[in-house]
Amino acid sequence: MGTVELERFALGTLLGFGADYEVHAALDRETGNQVVIRRPKPTEISRGWHHRINELSERIIDMHNCLGDSVNNMAHLIGYANLPRNDSYFRDSYDQEYLVLVEDRAVGVPLVADIRDKFLGAPIGLGQNLFALYTLVPHPQEGSFAVCTQLLTMGAKFHKAGYLLLDMRPQNIYFDPLNGQITVIDFSAILFEGERGKKGEYRDINDFFLELLKFYVTPLDPPSGVADYQGVFGMRPAISLDE
Repeated sequence: MGTVELERFALGTLLGFGADYEVHAALDRETGNQVVIRRPKPTEISRGWHHRINELSERIIDMHNCLGDSVNNMAHLIGYANLPRNDSYFRDSYDQEYLVLVEDRAVGVPLVADIRDKFLGAPIGLGQNLFALYTLVPHPQEGSFAVCTQLLTMGAKFHKAGYLLLDMRPQNIYFDPLNGQITVIDFSAILFEGERGKKGEYRDINDFFLELLKFYVTPLDPPSGVADYQGVFGMRPAISLDE
């Protein structure tokens, strides 16, 4: 993994926006594989506020270099590019330089779909309920708790390398029902063990477990009706260790 020429990747559909990045689908002309391309949100670039996101991208690159292929359930970084000023790869030209990340495209479905799809009648929480919280049919190899066990394994490997696996919202996790595997797609909350978060609070391994409990463990019985599987679980404000 290293620098790549963006012309190698045929830019496709705009997939959406995260807190920091704009995300595009693309086709790798060399391999024929589908990939994902991330750049700082254009509003941040146009205002010259993207330097924080560049620093985050550098940290993500370092994390991938450190972990290598030791963590299976993550969207691996194929490479990165430093887009120069006035480059038109994204069909626009900004007078700013910024980092672009190229990653594997996740296989499967997001555990929770885009919240906007809820207003179109889509069952956005179906994946979270059916594959993580109330698994009615265990996977032959991965069992009933595939999401939790794979996240635990990932969290342990991140922790061993000195990082915290955070922001495990179900929107950031894809699940492939065929092979029972998850793929985590967003590492914008990556921190070092004991580092302060955005609000100045210290974060440690307890925060990883709190997120796991918040999104993927429930004391409730399985829903009694099909419609109840459509809701999203754990979207209230993050719990604290005191709670």
